Amino acid sequence: MRFTVETVRAFFWLVVLAFLLCLPQSRAAVGDTFTDDNFKYTVLTEKGTTGTVSVAKQSNTIPSGAVTIPNTVTLGPMTYNVTGIATTAFIACNGLTGITISDSVVSIGVAAFSKCSSLVNITISDSVTNIGGSAFVSCSSLMSITIPDSVTSIDVAAFAGCSSLENVLIGKNVTSIGNNAFQYCTSLTNIIFKANPPSMGRDVFYNCTELETIYYKGDSSGWTNPWNSLTTIALKPEDICIISAPVDQMVLSNTDASFAVSAFSPAELSYQWYKDGFPIEGATSPAYFIVNAQGEDSGSYTVTMSNEYASAGRQATLDVVTERTGDPDSDFQYTLDGRTATITGYLGTKKIVTIPNIVEGCLVTRIGDHAFAGCSGLTSITIPDSATSIERGAFRGCASLTSVIIPNKVTFIGDHAFYGCSGLTNVYFKGDAPSIGGSHVFSGCKALETIYYIEGTTGWTNPWEGIATAAWVPELVYTIAGGKLVLSWAASSGATLEVSGQAGGGLWTHAGEPEVEEGICYYEAPITSGTAYYRLVIE
Repeated sequence: MRFTVETVRAFFWLVVLAFLLCLPQSRAAVGDTFTDDNFKYTVLTEKGTTGTVSVAKQSNTIPSGAVTIPNTVTLGPMTYNVTGIATTAFIACNGLTGITISDSVVSIGVAAFSKCSSLVNITISDSVTNIGGSAFVSCSSLMSITIPDSVTSIDVAAFAGCSSLENVLIGKNVTSIGNNAFQYCTSLTNIIFKANPPSMGRDVFYNCTELETIYYKGDSSGWTNPWNSLTTIALKPEDICIISAPVDQMVLSNTDASFAVSAFSPAELSYQWYKDGFPIEGATSPAYFIVNAQGEDSGSYTVTMSNEYASAGRQATLDVVTERTGDPDSDFQYTLDGRTATITGYLGTKKIVTIPNIVEGCLVTRIGDHAFAGCSGLTSITIPDSATSIERGAFRGCASLTSVIIPNKVTFIGDHAFYGCSGLTNVYFKGDAPSIGGSHVFSGCKALETIYYIEGTTGWTNPWEGIATAAWVPELVYTIAGGKLVLSWAASSGATLEVSGQAGGGLWTHAGEPEVEEGICYYEAPITSGTAYYRLVIE
């Protein structure tokens, strides 16, 4: 064989390539930390090509929205089981709204989800055996928790300061509950034990001012009345206790959605899900999943829970976002995390700003710290319905801002969010009263005298955060001009106009889009021989 320079070079690079292919692929050692597309992990053990990891300390700005801890994660040739959530792993992740813990996780570490102020939903798998001290302390938006049967101990202050927590179901194998585990859960009204009473630390229910009764399964033993200074009641077979209900959701098209209910009864329960009043075939478990949701999946979802004696139902809505609204992406600074986005700054020059509901294909869920701070020329801001939290100082110093509508999915507003908005006169809330990150949310809002809310929403007091509150009833004004009925109302109310041809409004439909001039909506309707009824609706 004749060797040329080119042949030698080719042979050399073949040898190099073969050597590189023989090198071991990227992998971590025990104690190392690595990151995949979703979380940081710390390697706990390794054996061959398998091992275990725990979810490590995350940044306090990620993740956001509803997330799931996976069963396994891969790195190079290694496949790791996710067996734990480390100490302070998600501490102060204020954008986190929901967490599903997979069935490979055994332990939840100390303060793992401490101060996650927007966390509303937690699903703990049947593999978890221990909930660490202060694991969910000060999760002020958390409303319910089901402790699975696999858990044997709830450590010190695990749920202390969860001021919105109302319902708790304690699994049948819990044998000990640590000191102050539920202290300052000032909304706690129902706690149910599935088995015998556990050993209790000191002040477990300290300052749980709404808690008067402990419920337990009737065939368990060891209960007294009172127990821990609380009245006890045995549950009967016909009782159905709702621990957590399905919640309203908004998702982008082609993404997954799910609803879940947690209920308990001494008698066996069966489940059936309905969409818009019609039963969904095969949907007979506590959870219902929708894969690649489309616009037609939007609607009302109801679940009924039945035993041989009684039944109960709960309802939630799904809104699948198929269209983008708002100003261009280029007007904003933002960060992306999975399928959600946080607005972190404003680059535009407009006085009237509409924050988009979608940027780069991600749903906008957070208005970040100081995102619009100092935008003194801003007179009007539209916050997208997808938003769930408004962070610290988000609109601080927007002195020309006169009114703002808070969407119904917002569950948290950070301290100083509207501090120094001296021109702010009207604040309208579409949903329940959110949790507040401090006492200065509206400080310096000298013109703000009243906060308005929709009747039927919850959590409102008068005053609220030191400001008077009143029901939000937008005024509809009419005149006759040019042979037409002219209806008008304030654009800042966010209301839409509906019409009905029946007395009392038996069937309401959308009347049409109004024209908007100088902050007033105008709608013209021809005057005919028939009768028409009009109303304003805040959605």
